[in-house]
Amino acid sequence: HGIKARSVAVDGGVTLAHLHRGAVFGEMSLISDEPRHASVVARGDVDVLEMPRADLVIAASRLESVTAALKQFTRERFLGNLTATHPFFTTLSRKERQRAMDRFETVGFEKGDALIHEGQPGPGLYLLLGGSAEVSKHVGGERVHLATLKAADLCGEMSLMGASQTTASVTAQAPLEALF
Repeated sequence: HGIKARSVAVDGGVTLAHLHRGAVFGEMSLISDEPRHASVVARGDVDVLEMPRADLVIAASRLESVTAALKQFTRERFLGNLTATHPFFTTLSRKERQRAMDRFETVGFEKGDALIHEGQPGPGLYLLLGGSAEVSKHVGGERVHLATLKAADLCGEMSLMGASQTTASVTAQAPLEALF
């Protein structure tokens, strides 16, 4: 029997994947240490092997290969889920989403680094993978906080829509990783 992974939504959710024998799930919340963003629902009787967080942490601390493999797997799953559910990508076919994702490169920022400078030409589109960033704007000589961005949020798209200069600054609040 299979397992169906469903995102949690008021409208009943979107099916992200049908999991079968040998499938892995639950890893994203272990890596990000954030609440789960999807539910897994069994269709019929299912046998599942479970590894508690504490055991996985011990295995990862002893074997770098476990950590590397888990991060790579999680990143691929995150990107697949994100492109299947994010409004920015949902109008694209699966092939078009894959081509778009192939054009992104991974970039990192430290706390305080600017991704986007207000009033400058927009550098491009950022898709946050982890960490957080502040969106702010100068108003009357003061910097005003507009929003906090987190994993799966986009920024930079406004300046790509014809605006010649960016309308706000985006600054890393903590170390963050993004696709650019």
